[in-house]
Amino acid sequence: MALRRRIVLAAAAGQSDSAIAQQLEINRKTVDLWRTRFSEQGLETLWEVAPGRGRKPIYGPERSHAILDATLQTNWPNLVGRWLAELTSERARHGSFVSVEDLENAVQEFLPAWNENPKPFVWMATVASIQEKLSRCRQTLEQIQPGCTQPRSRRGKKTLSS
Repeated sequence: MALRRRIVLAAAAGQSDSAIAQQLEINRKTVDLWRTRFSEQGLETLWEVAPGRGRKPIYGPERSHAILDATLQTNWPNLVGRWLAELTSERARHGSFVSVEDLENAVQEFLPAWNENPKPFVWMATVASIQEKLSRCRQTLEQIQPGCTQPRSRRGKKTLSS
């Protein structure tokens, strides 16, 4: 959908199909297709996915929802960390952060460039592989400090009977 948006915006700016195709590194026929659909069917056509098109789902809706929930609850910091790693690697080419203000300025400079040509994060790990890795981590931690992975009891919490 982002590609479709870029095609339409470039066309609105007066670029030719060939120029758009070259700039976006796609086939000229793809540019012609979306330019034509947009002019004939309007903005809503950019959001539509034709039946039978696109990647077929591996999991059903319930499983997909469970995976999404698990990812957002336990792995969200990884995604933020990945984005910050991109920022840091870009910034590392030009210096380092010496203050919070320097970091904030770097983020403000980085965001427009990132949003102009975003690189998707492709999540390659499966839920099973993440769970396996967590299990290995717990085993290692238990070897280092037995009992450290057990849930902690709440100390000092008053009960109704006390």
